[in-house]
Amino acid sequence: MLSSQQSSVQIAGEQLERMLGAFDLFVLHDQPGDLDDITRMLDEITASFQSSHVKFKSWSTRRKALNLVRWLRAHNFTGVQNPEKNYRNLRNCLIGQALRHPDHESIPIISAAIFCCVASRLGIDARCCAFPTHVHAIVYPPTGHTLDDDPATALDSTSQRMFLDPYGSDNEIKLSHLHMMLARLGLQEHEELFLAPVPATTMAMRTAQNIRATLARISDLQDHAHPELSQLMHGDNTMNADACLYAASWASLMLTPPNDTTWLERLAKFLRRFPGSWPEDVWMVEKYLWPLYCSVVNPRDGFPRNADTGFGNPWQFWQFVRDADGMAPLVHRRDLCDDPRGPPFQVGQVFRHRRYGWLGAITSWHERGSQQSGLANRIRDESVRLMFSSRPNSSHYSLCFMCITATESEQHVVAPHNIALVSDSSLIKEDMFPLAGKFFKRFDTNTCKFISNIREEFPLD
Repeated sequence: MLSSQQSSVQIAGEQLERMLGAFDLFVLHDQPGDLDDITRMLDEITASFQSSHVKFKSWSTRRKALNLVRWLRAHNFTGVQNPEKNYRNLRNCLIGQALRHPDHESIPIISAAIFCCVASRLGIDARCCAFPTHVHAIVYPPTGHTLDDDPATALDSTSQRMFLDPYGSDNEIKLSHLHMMLARLGLQEHEELFLAPVPATTMAMRTAQNIRATLARISDLQDHAHPELSQLMHGDNTMNADACLYAASWASLMLTPPNDTTWLERLAKFLRRFPGSWPEDVWMVEKYLWPLYCSVVNPRDGFPRNADTGFGNPWQFWQFVRDADGMAPLVHRRDLCDDPRGPPFQVGQVFRHRRYGWLGAITSWHERGSQQSGLANRIRDESVRLMFSSRPNSSHYSLCFMCITATESEQHVVAPHNIALVSDSSLIKEDMFPLAGKFFKRFDTNTCKFISNIREEFPLD
């Protein structure tokens, strides 16, 4: 039967790996790496360590911890091989990616988490310590003993602990060194706060902050960013970055109390940013975020005026998704268009934008000023609706096309005069259009056209 300390150690380890592993779930792409896989990989690492250290159980806590951190580092399960180049890689922020990738690179918070999760399986009481700029691990001895396995005095039992840096060091980090670093940062008055163990929720929040920092770096560099900066083991880089931002946004909203303007502004940005990319999650937004919002704001009053929420009510975007989901798809027939010639292009055709030069694939077309367009203005993509509403009323026929691009995760609205069809299938690479599966069955190289999977909406395309 486990002692209370052993049970606490085990629970803390499980919470940590599941909290951090949740971020990986947003970028799995039907590949291994879910929470159960992360648990299995950590189990395998633990078994490998045990098989090479048969006398492990007879060692003191200090010797166990030092041998474990050195073994993990020797097998590249922690740290980054070339931090000047690779430290900010998005992959290094995800514990599942770090465990699965052959290089196993990870930033300090993930390195410390891997150490603590393996340590908990070995009966070592190791917790993450949210030291400024660089997460460390704290190791405690069993109750009634010191780190060197001597009987503890009353003073020893409450004060003895050791600090490790699984990311960057094979050796114990002296407490005096940490005190000195805090003094240099002007944080010596908060020493106990930064030298104490923190719960898994705090580590999840700090992971979300690291993800945001990496995405900000990618945004700053734009076209000059190194490809590996946003490259995960599977999937499109742009969509992966968007999914990680989505995950970090959920963490920020769910793990911090909704009691200030900052939380409300963060919620408003979330509500505006993501409904088009994850409409299937509208039920989660209603189940989890709406009650939090209602706990601090009267829904009839809306967001407070001092919160920067942009124009209009941010909730309307998700309500728009909910309303559209409950309506039958609008049928667009080419033979019923006001212009008897019908739209000049078809769903699935690939084109190059005449002005900007990027490649796109047509996903839908919309009329203005016809009987087919009335309902579309209410239930189609919000960007189309806003575009139409911003035009002056007139009776002449107008047409626009929705498309996906090879470089962005959002759909675009394109006017017909900017579309130049492409007939060279060799220009279309297999992973060029990551959103293609939402609209098409496959790509036909003979016609240089995607085969539509939305025939119920566009039966003649």
